[in-house]
Amino acid sequence: MKHDRYVLWMAAMLGVSVVGVALPVSAAQTSHTFSFRVTANQSLGAVNPDLLGSNLEWWGYGDSVLTGEGKQRPEIIASAAARKPTVLRYMASDWFEWKKSMPETRGYSPTPGGDSTSEYVYFGTQEFLEFSKAIGAKSLIILNMYQGWVEGFTYAAGSTSLPANDARDWALAIKNKIAAGWTSSIPGQGKLNDVSYWELGNEPYHGGSYVNEVSKEHGMRPGTLAERAGLAAKAIIKVNPKAQVLLPLATCISNNKATCVPWWQNNKGVADGFYYMNTVLSGMPNASIDAISLHNAYMPSVWAGDITVYPINPSNQKCPETYYWGAMASPKSVIDNLNTVTKLVNNSYRPKFRGTPKYAITEYGPVFDLYVGDVTAKTSGECATNSYLGYQQTDVSKWTATPAGGLYVADLIREFSLRNDILMANHWSLSGNCPTDNTNCFGEIYSSENTNWQPKVRPIYQVLQLWSTLLRPGATQVAVTAIQRETKTTENIGLSPARTIPIVEAFSVKYAEQGANYLGILLINKDPARSGVGTLSIASAKPSKVTYELLSTTKLLIDNGTDVFNVSTGNLAIKNGNINFTMPPGSIEVIRVKI
Repeated sequence: MKHDRYVLWMAAMLGVSVVGVALPVSAAQTSHTFSFRVTANQSLGAVNPDLLGSNLEWWGYGDSVLTGEGKQRPEIIASAAARKPTVLRYMASDWFEWKKSMPETRGYSPTPGGDSTSEYVYFGTQEFLEFSKAIGAKSLIILNMYQGWVEGFTYAAGSTSLPANDARDWALAIKNKIAAGWTSSIPGQGKLNDVSYWELGNEPYHGGSYVNEVSKEHGMRPGTLAERAGLAAKAIIKVNPKAQVLLPLATCISNNKATCVPWWQNNKGVADGFYYMNTVLSGMPNASIDAISLHNAYMPSVWAGDITVYPINPSNQKCPETYYWGAMASPKSVIDNLNTVTKLVNNSYRPKFRGTPKYAITEYGPVFDLYVGDVTAKTSGECATNSYLGYQQTDVSKWTATPAGGLYVADLIREFSLRNDILMANHWSLSGNCPTDNTNCFGEIYSSENTNWQPKVRPIYQVLQLWSTLLRPGATQVAVTAIQRETKTTENIGLSPARTIPIVEAFSVKYAEQGANYLGILLINKDPARSGVGTLSIASAKPSKVTYELLSTTKLLIDNGTDVFNVSTGNLAIKNGNINFTMPPGSIEVIRVKI
């Protein structure tokens, strides 16, 4: 079995096709065919490099980007800079005391969760701004909307304006220090840059109630958020009119499943997915925000339950391949949810924005399950042949950092790139975020005593780094049309409904480099068992040289936390104006065409 897949992988490296090799889940076909046409002179507008953002927490030495002495780590900076994140989000947020993050007043701040724990703020405002500048990223800071919180949904009398006061004072302190020549502690970096974006909290919609249940998740009632966020937004805009303000919201429903924990009720005591969003937006001042921030792309979330009983799991004990295809269909489900939000905004809430409404996906990631051991895949009987996917554990929560998760991210960025209303997208997260067994890590980079603190990359790092070769400043999207490709019908899995999706997706850009013009085409072969034999034709331009970079693996669901994509590069031939190539199962490829 391993030999067969190795033959296909080698064939892809050589740009040839192989027939007659049997794969475990394929009855007859070992490959499928597809073809695309790129129209070089059909521009679809500028690409958005800010889709390549990421996140860092302040605690834990900034997800271990600092040393135990609180110093910047050059090896982490170099690794992060090579990935080219464009916007870095500082997870200050819930309970954070900003003054404890400033050099002059540094100290201990409560950690998120409201559980009375605190930690010394080593990765403070200066360290975050230094790190952002060092890796070439704009900065986004999350504000604390919870000052005056007592318990449940209770806030101390007279505390409504506290978040706005803190927002004003923090933004003003940064502005004044920069005006005075705030210099980085990193040798040669010079002066620091101001904050580009401010977000009015993280996920205030989590922690609703069933029949007045007191929340331990510190959920904020929508009217309270509107009041506090409205004041804070105006305060930020007054201090720094150029900074953009983001408002965190959620529809609390996707695929008829609950996405807020627990469920919010409307004024009539009925579960209502849009109650929170409608109430907050109605209460916000006009011209107070630039974008809505969403966390609607943690997919496929197979644990998500029916809206009437949360949480339950209607998708337990499916074959691993079924869960895999659920993830592959999920990007389109994210777009469905986003379209629901944009329709609501366009119909009722455009005046709340300072300009054209934008949407920021400030957290996203491939999440099969958040809860360890909650959902397990079936691997016996009819599912036994799925072992070719490489999993070592049946607990689907362990599949976050797998190459399959990388394929989900690759296609999600493609979907975002097709829109002009996305302000940014920030993967969760840049570094660390690992449990004790080091498997289902969220971080793109990890380092620990086991690696002698040298950074190691994960599959999503590789995918986003590959995307950075296309989503570059000055590049324009150009039309790419599918001439032939197969489809796959997926099951209803978690937040992703059953749907029919193309097996291969593509995205194309045009850019100039060192005086020459190029086309860059990213292709995703989602089929986990069959290689894709492809043909690419170029219209309105003559290709003169073709190279490729390929991410492939024989272990799409390997869950040991360390396996990454194999990376290969090379040249492709041009025959009769066409480019022929073969993609291994479950692979991502960028073809670069000089024209």
